[in-house]
Formats: sequence, structure tokens, C-alpha cells
Amino acid sequence: MATRTRRDGAHLQAGLLAVAAAAGIAALWLVVPVGTLWLLTRLSGDAAVILITGLVVMPLALAAVAWMLAAANRRYLRLVGSRGGWRRGPLEVALPASIMIGIVTALIWFVFFANHMPTGREQLIP
Repeated sequence: MATRTRRDGAHLQAGLLAVAAAAGIAALWLVVPVGTLWLLTRLSGDAAVILITGLVVMPLALAAVAWMLAAANRRYLRLVGSRGGWRRGPLEVALPASIMIGIVTALIWFVFFANHMPTGREQLIP
């Protein structure tokens, strides 16, 4: 009985880690960049300082979140275990999917919603 309870607890932990990985991926693409820029605007009023500092701080913050996501993925794989073959974690499925969703969303926005049509006052060829 104790083994069954331990395995059930492991599956619950694995499920929570999968949900945390999905939330972490959203944080990787949305919260970290916006939060970094928001924090930098609170610390400095100079746009050049914000830009230069952001070019240094943002990749470090993204790397920290990516490291945490990789640790959660490794923990998930340890909890679920190997069943005689190669096993995928939630990060290996959700991260490429989020990248594809982001690219498709950006293309839809650019093609249908971006205001990139000339108004007649601009020169198309300089």
C-alpha cells in the first residue's frame, strides 16, 4: 500500500510540475520581458540607460527562468521515470508549441492588423 501511495503522490507532483512548466513558459515569453522593462523604467528615467541596461539584464533574467524550467522538466522526468524508452517532458512539447503559436500570432497581427499601408504622403522608393 505504501508504494501505491508514493506513486500516486509522484504522479500528482508530476502533474503539478507540468502545469508549472506551462505557466513558466508563459512567464518566459511575457512576464520576464515586460517585467524587466517595467522595473528598469522605475529605476531610471533616461531611455538610453533603460535600453542599455535592458540589453544586459533581460537575457540574464530569461536565462534564469529557462534554468528553472529545465530543472522542473528534469524533476518531472525523474518522478515519472523511464518506461523502457525515450521519454519527453512537458517542456519539450510545450516550448516549441509556444514558439509556433507566437510566430503565427505575430504573422496574423502583421498581415491583418498592423498599419503598414502607405497613406499617399510617404515615398515608397526614396
